[in-house]
Amino acid sequence: MKTGETARDRQILEGFKKVGLGGVTSLRSATFTSSGSWTCPDGVTQVLIDGCGGGGGGSCGASGAANGNGGGGAAAVMGQKITVVPGTVYPITIGTGGSGGTTATTSGGNGGASSFGSLLSLPGGGGGTRTAIGSAGGNGGIAGQSGYYSSGLGSFGGAGGGSMFGGGGTGTPFTGAGQEPGGFGGGGG
Repeated sequence: MKTGETARDRQILEGFKKVGLGGVTSLRSATFTSSGSWTCPDGVTQVLIDGCGGGGGGSCGASGAANGNGGGGAAAVMGQKITVVPGTVYPITIGTGGSGGTTATTSGGNGGASSFGSLLSLPGGGGGTRTAIGSAGGNGGIAGQSGYYSSGLGSFGGAGGGSMFGGGGTGTPFTGAGQEPGGFGGGGG
């Protein structure tokens, strides 16, 4: 957690004033990449949250059949304003990405939801299914793409859906493994 104000913080505050956000008087930030808790400091009544759920895992393809579908991208927010109470401890949950399918009959796992106490919940992306075309993402996320099979060309895996923090993983032709997403909340290929 960063609590000191730097020269860069002061530049950002001056920028806020220029766009009509002169009420912002200090910058404090905390970054969570795993679950934990955050205690609201004295004098803080609002926070701005950037975050997302976990992306869905891609399903596994089968030779001579429709190939693996990409997992869905997760819900995400940027600059979501939340009212908080000083001294309150807020649990933080960071959703994990869904597992990829490992056999020709398995779907990808759903991504986990991320949350800030009971004040904000961001659903994870759906896992790529073996029967559906792609898989729906979380609210605000993008569905994965379906894979396909062509007797003349072979099998191609579908790409994962993206989130506002980056694209999903690419699908891979033939027998390769799908790729991991290019950003937080993206689905696996």
